[in-house]
Amino acid sequence: MLRTLLLLVFFSSMVAVLTRNKFVQTEIAQYLTGYLSKELGTKVSVKAVEIDFLRNYHLEDLLILDKHNDTIFYAKTFNANMAHFSLRKRKIDLKDIELNKMAIHIGIYKNEKVVNYQFIEDYFKSSDTTSESAPWNINIKNIQLVDANFTQFDFRPKDFKNISGEYNNNYLAIRNINGQIPEWFIDKKGGNHFQLKNLTATERSGVRIESLSADCIIDDTQITLNKMRLELPNSVIGPKFSMTFKDFTAMDKPFTDVIYSLKLRNSKICLSDISAFAPWLKNRNFVLDVNADIKGPL
Repeated sequence: MLRTLLLLVFFSSMVAVLTRNKFVQTEIAQYLTGYLSKELGTKVSVKAVEIDFLRNYHLEDLLILDKHNDTIFYAKTFNANMAHFSLRKRKIDLKDIELNKMAIHIGIYKNEKVVNYQFIEDYFKSSDTTSESAPWNINIKNIQLVDANFTQFDFRPKDFKNISGEYNNNYLAIRNINGQIPEWFIDKKGGNHFQLKNLTATERSGVRIESLSADCIIDDTQITLNKMRLELPNSVIGPKFSMTFKDFTAMDKPFTDVIYSLKLRNSKICLSDISAFAPWLKNRNFVLDVNADIKGPL
Protein backbone atom coordinates (compact mmCIF):
# COMPACT_ATOMS: atom_id res chain seq x y z
CA MET A 1 0.00 0.00 0.00
CA LEU A 2 2.77 2.44 0.91
CA ARG A 3 4.71 1.51 -2.23
CA THR A 4 1.64 2.16 -4.39
CA LEU A 5 1.04 5.52 -2.75
CA LEU A 6 4.69 6.57 -3.11
CA LEU A 7 4.66 5.63 -6.80
CA LEU A 8 1.47 7.62 -7.25
CA VAL A 9 2.99 10.62 -5.52
CA PHE A 10 6.26 10.29 -7.46
CA PHE A 11 4.72 10.10 -10.94
CA SER A 12 2.16 12.79 -10.12
CA SER A 13 5.03 15.00 -8.95
CA MET A 14 6.89 14.37 -12.20
CA VAL A 15 3.87 15.46 -14.20
CA ALA A 16 3.43 18.49 -11.96
CA VAL A 17 7.07 19.49 -12.30
CA LEU A 18 6.99 19.12 -16.05
CA THR A 19 4.10 21.57 -16.19
CA ARG A 20 5.95 24.04 -13.88
CA ASN A 21 2.52 25.51 -13.18
CA LYS A 22 1.36 26.22 -9.61
CA PHE A 23 -2.31 25.76 -10.52
CA VAL A 24 -1.71 22.33 -12.07
CA GLN A 25 0.58 21.27 -9.23
CA THR A 26 -2.05 22.29 -6.67
CA GLU A 27 -4.79 20.43 -8.57
CA ILE A 28 -2.70 17.24 -8.59
CA ALA A 29 -1.87 17.61 -4.88
CA GLN A 30 -5.52 18.12 -4.03
CA TYR A 31 -6.39 15.00 -6.03
CA LEU A 32 -3.84 13.03 -3.98
CA THR A 33 -5.10 14.40 -0.65
CA GLY A 34 -8.64 13.65 -1.77
CA TYR A 35 -7.57 10.08 -2.49
CA LEU A 36 -5.99 9.82 0.97
CA SER A 37 -9.09 11.30 2.58
CA LYS A 38 -11.23 8.53 1.10
CA GLU A 39 -8.70 5.84 2.03
CA LEU A 40 -8.34 7.05 5.63
CA GLY A 41 -11.94 8.09 6.17
CA THR A 42 -11.05 11.57 7.37
CA LYS A 43 -10.02 14.95 5.97
CA VAL A 44 -6.59 15.42 4.41
CA SER A 45 -6.19 18.70 2.54
CA VAL A 46 -3.73 21.21 1.15
CA LYS A 47 -4.47 24.70 -0.14
CA ALA A 48 -1.55 25.27 -2.51
CA VAL A 49 1.57 23.46 -3.74
CA GLU A 50 4.69 24.51 -5.64
CA ILE A 51 7.36 22.01 -6.72
CA ASP A 52 10.59 22.99 -8.44
CA PHE A 53 12.43 20.21 -10.30
CA LEU A 54 11.39 17.59 -7.71
CA ARG A 55 13.80 19.24 -5.28
CA ASN A 56 12.11 22.19 -3.64
CA TYR A 57 8.66 21.78 -2.14
CA HIS A 58 6.33 24.49 -0.84
CA LEU A 59 2.96 23.59 0.68
CA GLU A 60 0.34 25.86 2.23
CA ASP A 61 -2.34 24.98 4.79
CA LEU A 62 -1.55 21.27 5.04
CA LEU A 63 -4.17 19.64 7.30
CA ILE A 64 -4.87 16.13 8.63
CA LEU A 65 -7.85 15.47 10.92
CA ASP A 66 -8.52 12.52 13.22
CA LYS A 67 -11.71 10.48 13.46
CA HIS A 68 -13.17 13.09 15.84
CA ASN A 69 -12.65 15.84 13.24
CA ASP A 70 -9.94 17.38 15.39
CA THR A 71 -6.49 18.30 14.12
CA ILE A 72 -3.70 15.73 14.16
CA PHE A 73 -1.34 17.82 12.04
CA TYR A 74 -1.46 21.29 10.52
CA ALA A 75 1.15 23.56 8.98
CA LYS A 76 0.48 27.03 7.66
CA THR A 77 3.46 26.67 5.35
CA PHE A 78 5.86 23.78 4.78
CA ASN A 79 9.09 24.23 2.83
CA ALA A 80 11.61 21.47 2.13
CA ASN A 81 14.43 20.47 -0.17
CA MET A 82 14.67 16.81 -1.20
CA ALA A 83 18.38 16.16 -1.57
CA HIS A 84 17.99 12.48 -2.44
CA PHE A 85 15.17 9.99 -3.02
CA SER A 86 15.48 6.30 -3.94
CA LEU A 87 12.43 4.05 -3.98
CA ARG A 88 14.62 1.01 -4.69
CA LYS A 89 17.00 1.69 -1.78
CA ARG A 90 14.17 3.08 0.37
CA LYS A 91 16.17 6.17 1.17
CA ILE A 92 15.10 9.79 1.61
CA ASP A 93 17.40 12.73 2.38
CA LEU A 94 15.68 16.03 3.20
CA LYS A 95 17.16 19.38 4.18
CA ASP A 96 16.25 23.01 4.86
CA ILE A 97 12.79 22.24 6.21
CA GLU A 98 10.76 25.12 7.59
CA LEU A 99 7.48 24.50 9.42
CA ASN A 100 5.55 27.70 10.05
CA LYS A 101 2.68 27.67 12.56
CA MET A 102 2.71 23.88 12.81
CA ALA A 103 0.26 22.19 15.18
CA ILE A 104 0.39 18.56 16.36
CA HIS A 105 -2.48 17.26 18.48
CA ILE A 106 -2.16 13.62 19.55
CA GLY A 107 -3.61 11.53 22.34
CA ILE A 108 -6.34 9.19 23.53
CA TYR A 109 -10.01 10.16 23.78
CA LYS A 110 -12.36 9.18 26.59
CA ASN A 111 -13.66 5.59 26.33
CA GLU A 112 -11.04 4.71 23.68
CA LYS A 113 -7.90 2.57 23.91
CA VAL A 114 -5.65 3.75 21.08
CA VAL A 115 -4.08 7.05 20.09
CA ASN A 116 -5.96 9.24 17.62
CA TYR A 117 -3.42 8.67 14.83
CA GLN A 118 -3.48 4.86 15.09
CA PHE A 119 -5.67 4.53 11.99
CA ILE A 120 -2.98 6.27 9.92
CA GLU A 121 -0.27 4.00 11.26
CA ASP A 122 -2.44 0.95 10.56
CA TYR A 123 -3.08 2.11 6.99
CA PHE A 124 0.61 2.37 6.13
CA LYS A 125 1.62 -0.73 8.05
CA SER A 126 2.28 -3.75 5.87
CA SER A 127 2.35 -7.43 6.78
CA ASP A 128 4.77 -8.04 3.91
CA THR A 129 8.13 -9.23 5.29
CA THR A 130 10.04 -9.10 2.00
CA SER A 131 12.93 -6.73 1.38
CA GLU A 132 10.46 -4.26 -0.13
CA SER A 133 9.11 -3.73 3.37
CA ALA A 134 12.51 -3.06 4.90
CA PRO A 135 12.68 0.12 7.00
CA TRP A 136 13.16 3.40 5.17
CA ASN A 137 16.45 5.20 5.65
CA ILE A 138 15.36 8.77 6.44
CA ASN A 139 17.85 11.56 7.10
CA ILE A 140 16.90 15.18 7.67
CA LYS A 141 19.13 18.22 8.08
CA ASN A 142 18.23 21.70 9.25
CA ILE A 143 14.63 21.85 10.45
CA GLN A 144 13.36 25.27 11.52
CA LEU A 145 10.29 25.49 13.77
CA VAL A 146 8.42 28.79 13.72
CA ASP A 147 5.58 29.41 16.22
CA ALA A 148 4.66 25.71 16.53
CA ASN A 149 2.24 24.10 18.99
CA PHE A 150 2.24 20.57 20.41
CA THR A 151 -0.51 18.91 22.45
CA GLN A 152 -0.54 15.43 23.96
CA PHE A 153 -3.67 14.39 25.84
CA ASP A 154 -5.31 11.50 27.66
CA PHE A 155 -8.98 12.14 28.36
CA ARG A 156 -9.63 8.71 29.92
CA PRO A 157 -9.09 9.46 33.65
CA LYS A 158 -12.37 10.15 35.45
CA ASP A 159 -10.76 12.92 37.49
CA PHE A 160 -9.30 14.70 34.43
CA LYS A 161 -9.12 18.45 34.93
CA ASN A 162 -6.82 21.34 34.09
CA ILE A 163 -5.93 23.70 36.92
CA SER A 164 -4.44 27.04 35.94
CA GLY A 165 -0.77 27.27 36.80
CA GLU A 166 -0.41 23.54 37.52
CA TYR A 167 1.11 20.85 35.34
CA ASN A 168 -1.30 18.13 34.18
CA ASN A 169 0.39 14.88 33.20
CA ASN A 170 -2.68 13.96 31.12
CA TYR A 171 -2.67 17.17 29.11
CA LEU A 172 0.67 18.45 27.86
CA ALA A 173 0.22 21.63 25.84
CA ILE A 174 3.35 23.39 24.60
CA ARG A 175 2.84 26.66 22.76
CA ASN A 176 4.95 29.12 20.77
CA ILE A 177 7.70 26.63 19.98
CA ASN A 178 10.61 28.16 18.09
CA GLY A 179 13.99 26.61 17.43
CA GLN A 180 16.20 24.55 15.21
CA ILE A 181 16.77 20.83 14.69
CA PRO A 182 20.14 20.67 12.88
CA GLU A 183 19.96 16.93 12.21
CA TRP A 184 17.45 14.08 12.48
CA PHE A 185 17.71 10.46 11.38
CA ILE A 186 15.69 7.31 11.95
CA ASP A 187 17.68 4.15 12.64
CA LYS A 188 16.90 0.66 11.29
CA LYS A 189 14.81 -0.17 14.35
CA GLY A 190 12.67 2.95 14.00
CA GLY A 191 14.44 4.94 16.71
CA ASN A 192 14.57 8.71 16.30
CA HIS A 193 17.87 10.54 16.81
CA PHE A 194 17.90 14.32 16.59
CA GLN A 195 19.45 17.49 17.96
CA LEU A 196 17.64 20.42 19.51
CA LYS A 197 19.24 23.85 19.35
CA ASN A 198 18.04 26.94 21.20
CA LEU A 199 14.43 25.81 21.40
CA THR A 200 12.04 28.17 23.21
CA ALA A 201 8.47 27.40 24.30
CA THR A 202 5.80 27.86 26.98
CA GLU A 203 3.76 25.04 28.55
CA ARG A 204 0.07 25.51 29.47
CA SER A 205 0.99 25.44 33.17
CA GLY A 206 3.19 28.51 32.76
CA VAL A 207 6.58 26.76 32.61
CA ARG A 208 8.65 28.87 30.24
CA ILE A 209 11.61 27.40 28.39
CA GLU A 210 14.05 30.18 27.61
CA SER A 211 16.38 27.79 25.76
CA LEU A 212 16.75 24.03 25.32
CA SER A 213 19.61 22.33 23.51
CA ALA A 214 20.24 18.56 23.56
CA ASP A 215 21.07 15.41 21.63
CA CYS A 216 17.86 13.39 21.75
CA ILE A 217 16.90 9.73 21.33
CA ILE A 218 13.30 8.53 21.22
CA ASP A 219 12.51 4.87 20.61
CA ASP A 220 10.27 2.11 21.97
CA THR A 221 12.05 1.97 25.33
CA GLN A 222 13.42 5.43 26.07
CA ILE A 223 13.29 9.18 25.77
CA THR A 224 16.79 10.51 26.40
CA LEU A 225 18.30 13.99 26.26
CA ASN A 226 22.10 13.94 26.26
CA LYS A 227 24.32 17.05 26.44
CA MET A 228 21.21 18.85 27.68
CA ARG A 229 21.19 22.49 28.63
CA LEU A 230 17.78 23.65 29.80
CA GLU A 231 17.36 27.30 30.68
CA LEU A 232 14.27 28.48 32.56
CA PRO A 233 13.78 32.12 33.62
CA ASN A 234 16.00 31.71 36.70
CA SER A 235 17.44 28.21 36.31
CA VAL A 236 20.03 26.28 34.31
CA ILE A 237 19.65 22.48 34.30
CA GLY A 238 21.78 19.70 32.75
CA PRO A 239 23.45 17.72 31.33
CA LYS A 240 21.23 14.59 31.03
CA PHE A 241 17.61 13.52 31.43
CA SER A 242 16.03 10.21 30.48
CA MET A 243 12.82 8.21 30.78
CA THR A 244 13.05 4.44 30.30
CA PHE A 245 10.21 1.95 30.02
CA LYS A 246 9.28 -1.49 28.70
CA ASP A 247 7.22 0.01 25.86
CA PHE A 248 5.11 3.10 25.23
CA THR A 249 2.10 1.62 27.02
CA ALA A 250 4.01 2.52 30.20
CA MET A 251 2.97 6.13 29.55
CA ASP A 252 -0.48 5.11 30.78
CA LYS A 253 1.10 4.74 34.23
CA PRO A 254 3.89 7.35 34.25
CA PHE A 255 4.25 7.33 38.05
CA THR A 256 4.86 3.58 38.37
CA ASP A 257 5.95 2.12 35.02
CA VAL A 258 8.47 4.75 33.93
CA ILE A 259 11.96 5.12 35.40
CA TYR A 260 13.23 8.70 35.41
CA SER A 261 16.91 9.57 35.48
CA LEU A 262 18.39 13.04 35.93
CA LYS A 263 22.06 13.88 35.96
CA LEU A 264 22.77 17.34 37.35
CA ARG A 265 26.16 19.03 37.17
CA ASN A 266 26.70 22.68 38.14
CA SER A 267 22.95 23.18 37.84
CA LYS A 268 21.06 26.10 39.33
CA ILE A 269 17.38 25.51 40.12
CA CYS A 270 15.09 28.31 41.22
CA LEU A 271 12.15 26.86 43.17
CA SER A 272 9.59 29.21 41.60
CA ASP A 273 10.56 27.94 38.11
CA ILE A 274 9.26 24.47 38.99
CA SER A 275 6.17 25.55 40.95
CA ALA A 276 3.87 24.14 38.24
CA PHE A 277 4.90 20.68 39.48
CA ALA A 278 4.71 21.65 43.17
CA PRO A 279 2.31 24.62 43.66
CA TRP A 280 3.58 25.35 47.19
CA LEU A 281 6.86 26.54 45.63
CA LYS A 282 5.18 29.45 43.88
CA ASN A 283 6.87 32.82 44.59
CA ARG A 284 9.75 31.05 46.35
CA ASN A 285 12.76 32.45 44.53
CA PHE A 286 15.39 30.52 46.45
CA VAL A 287 18.08 29.15 44.09
CA LEU A 288 19.68 25.74 44.67
CA ASP A 289 23.15 24.84 43.39
CA VAL A 290 22.85 21.15 42.53
CA ASN A 291 25.22 18.33 41.63
CA ALA A 292 23.36 15.04 41.83
CA ASP A 293 22.32 11.80 40.17
CA ILE A 294 18.62 11.04 40.62
CA LYS A 295 16.94 7.84 39.42
CA GLY A 296 13.65 6.08 40.08
CA PRO A 297 9.87 6.26 39.53
CA LEU A 298 7.99 9.40 40.51
